[in-house]
Amino acid sequence: MNFFISIFSLDLCGLLVFVLASILSTAKGFDLELISTIPRHNFVGVNLPVTGAALDVAQTTINARFFPYLNLSVTLLYNKSDSMCDTPTVVGSDPNAPALLADYYNTQAANRCVAIIVSGCGGMTSIPYLAKEWNVLQFSNSMVPSFVYNHMTTPTSIGMAGSMDDAGTALLDLLLYFKWFHATFIMEFTSSTATTLYDLFYFTANALLRRYPKYRLLQLEKTQYNLQDEQSQKIALQLASARSRVFLMLSSTPVVIRLMRLMRDLGLFQPGSHVFIVLQPTEQVSYGPASLFAFPKEEDKNLFRSVLYLTSFTPAGDESVALNDVLANRSQVLYGTTLEDGFKPLDLAPVQATFNSAYIFATLVNDSKNAEGAGRLNDAQLCNGRRLRSLMVNRTFAFPGGPVYIDPLGYSHVGFVVLASNHERGNYQIVGRYDSFQQIYIWDPQTRLEWVGTGPPADVPLCGFSGREGICKDQERSMAVTIGAAIVGALAAILLICTVLLIRRAQVQNRQTRPWVLSAAEFKLSGTQQLDETYLSAEIDGRCAFRGRDVWISTVGINPKTHILDHRMVTLGDLVREMQ
Repeated sequence: MNFFISIFSLDLCGLLVFVLASILSTAKGFDLELISTIPRHNFVGVNLPVTGAALDVAQTTINARFFPYLNLSVTLLYNKSDSMCDTPTVVGSDPNAPALLADYYNTQAANRCVAIIVSGCGGMTSIPYLAKEWNVLQFSNSMVPSFVYNHMTTPTSIGMAGSMDDAGTALLDLLLYFKWFHATFIMEFTSSTATTLYDLFYFTANALLRRYPKYRLLQLEKTQYNLQDEQSQKIALQLASARSRVFLMLSSTPVVIRLMRLMRDLGLFQPGSHVFIVLQPTEQVSYGPASLFAFPKEEDKNLFRSVLYLTSFTPAGDESVALNDVLANRSQVLYGTTLEDGFKPLDLAPVQATFNSAYIFATLVNDSKNAEGAGRLNDAQLCNGRRLRSLMVNRTFAFPGGPVYIDPLGYSHVGFVVLASNHERGNYQIVGRYDSFQQIYIWDPQTRLEWVGTGPPADVPLCGFSGREGICKDQERSMAVTIGAAIVGALAAILLICTVLLIRRAQVQNRQTRPWVLSAAEFKLSGTQQLDETYLSAEIDGRCAFRGRDVWISTVGINPKTHILDHRMVTLGDLVREMQ
């Protein structure tokens, strides 16, 4: 009996396994497709050699996670001949990407469950309008301008790497924290038909100044230069120095270093009085990492120590160690890409945004399929862009790379870090972090922000930006008074001397008109010497009254060097005249 039961149990288990295997073998997962227009050959920090591995790993991870219900495929659209980011209007408006996407979508992807992922130089600012027309969900793995990505203009587009507003508030809040109310953007001239990433940073900062009252304390100026013309660079630096001591450097880091050295050579840099804030979207070679400021030469020490490096940062989750290893390996295999020393793939916001875009797309489709009434919808309706977007806003998702919050406006905020010089070691280290959602800085208590002087540079120097204001204005006024008094005194002395000379000249002229003036022939040479000096003698006998007294004159000795109009000779002449 027991033997029969055992055989029956084995047969029943075998039957169940067979039935389950049959179901799984015939079950077909729901197909969804993520279409990428991320460029491959453009030298930007978001291209496929940097972010492509995230798409590949995400596809594998998602298909394993949602098996057998979902089946994700990834399609890469890019022009192999593209080697530069040609931007006729705005950065990210690569004309090839929208054309490639429109052709592919209209011929192969219409009426299917698809989503799109774009990047800078990959249709970032033009494809959102196509996605709106097609009602398809669209992600961006680059920081996006809020004037393009918003729920009114492009209601199916999501900025997974945050918006330019995150960078703008990080920059402006840093100025407010240190009470630097005067600052100057220093940036390259661009043509009227092209706008760079750094131009978007500038436009965003100015928009925030007008939008939020707390930023109205700030006075921001801008100077521009021609990268090929050193004279224009000198003029830009001189203009900036006349307006502020806080310089917002919106250029690649190698260009920033060149401008800083030029400023020093022009004698405009004052150690301890200047600060250079370098804003970069990510700390990658394509933009210039903070390590370029590390271990400076002796002549560059004070210059480089005056730099605060501000860049995006994405904290990784608990599962990030294993995922980082997989991403790094896949990136090396597929594209031959290795990151700079000290960096891991998920440290870069574009990499994490790319992985999360694929993962969130699959999660939303799964939620949409399981929602009430989903059984009456076709594939395109299930993946309706507005429908999926409504399921994701104001929600936190738990992903292998870490938790991701999508705010009500459809942004996944990205944080920023401030790196500064460690004077003793010579390298650059993180000294603070910026929470873009709460808009506050959190400073690391374990590291100290070191300055060239005794503290942060003053917003306005004691003597102002020109060097002749503030206390120096009073000093200059006092010096002017002193110099004026000296000049007046000198003029008075000259006037007095001239007056005396004129009086004496008049007296001499008066003496020359005296009728008694003797000629040399009326004196006879006595031939006697007294005290080794030869004297002339005039023998005159007589008596007269002079000044109330009787005066007798017999012999007068006269030094031959004595001028005939000497006042003593005049007195003698007057006496003689009285006796006549």
